[in-house]
Amino acid sequence: MLNEDNLASELPRILIVDDSRMVRASLRKHLTGHYDLVEEADGEAAWTRLQQDASIRLMISDVSMPKLDGHGLLQRIRACDLPALRSLPIIIISGDEDDAAKQHAADLGANDFITKSTDQVELLARIKGNLSRIEAEKQLRTAQQTIEFAATTDPVTGLFTQNYVIRQGQKFMAYARRHDEPVAVLAIGLDRFDELIQRYPDVVCNKILQMFGKMLSAKLRGEDVVARCEDQYFAIALPNTSLNQAIIAAERVCQATAGAKITYRGDVIKLSCSIGLACSSQAVEHDFEGLLALASARLGMAQDQGGNWIEGQAIPENMPAPTASAVLEDSSMDVLDMPAQYNVEQALELIRDGRHTEVLVVLPALMKELLPLLELGSAYFQLDWSMDSLREQLGES
Repeated sequence: MLNEDNLASELPRILIVDDSRMVRASLRKHLTGHYDLVEEADGEAAWTRLQQDASIRLMISDVSMPKLDGHGLLQRIRACDLPALRSLPIIIISGDEDDAAKQHAADLGANDFITKSTDQVELLARIKGNLSRIEAEKQLRTAQQTIEFAATTDPVTGLFTQNYVIRQGQKFMAYARRHDEPVAVLAIGLDRFDELIQRYPDVVCNKILQMFGKMLSAKLRGEDVVARCEDQYFAIALPNTSLNQAIIAAERVCQATAGAKITYRGDVIKLSCSIGLACSSQAVEHDFEGLLALASARLGMAQDQGGNWIEGQAIPENMPAPTASAVLEDSSMDVLDMPAQYNVEQALELIRDGRHTEVLVVLPALMKELLPLLELGSAYFQLDWSMDSLREQLGES
């Protein structure tokens, strides 16, 4: 039902602040029917109302008032912590037409200045102009935010873009250099994703990318920055992260990816990912963009291994690079045939240096050597460890 109250609620609300009833009545006469009007007789009452009523779109204020004058009210509004209130359009009304008074009001943040003799036509034009300007500025800010969002956010996954992760990564590196902290980056690629593109509709492939992006975000810390670079390739910037910590994070991502269950029309879609990683402690000469390039190169090396692989550094040319599962299945290497540099002590040193790949090559032989120690420790500390599964994988009877 349309009534006077409903009609008023559709009009922009204006606050009139003046200690003179005659001035308020005159303004009300000029503006009624054009705007929804509320009134206060002093600056303190106006300040209280402004804090309580977010619907006020513009304020017309006198200068000379009790408790808090117009200049004090103006200063308080422009200094407040609320952005919407701080940017409220304010028109100062005064009987003083002196240019110095107008300039003083403008210096304090007034948007416009009128005298008490201003007629209705000019008053309405001034108010309309100020409201239109504020609306235009609001639309401009919205458009700028939309552009910035589009430039920093991937439209498919909602993750950040490559440009954004590079900018943030450079900030991480600058902070890390000042505080002597490491920065790591993971370059991640979904294995054999091109096959999925050929087999399934775009909407399914995009859904997979979205799910993968959510999984990445869920597996990492709040301060880490996750981005989709292109197609099935992603990057993660990890501040204050050592190489070993980055490897742990990469392993967590690989395990979660392999464990994901996706079905489409009866098909079970199995995923795996390969990861290349780099750490500033290894590549001190690189900026973050160079660090990302190094991680991306290592991602290519990981993918060359057939997928589901983590590459933290280049593998020596004279060393084979089987997958972890293949190493565990191949128990033909006897511990007595191990090169001297791959004894337990050296293997632990390699792990501390983050060179897990090199240790994987001889891991079965190392585990065979340590098996009696593990069994003794289990019995002594009453840990009730079961060695059957390990013996089976190592080929021990």
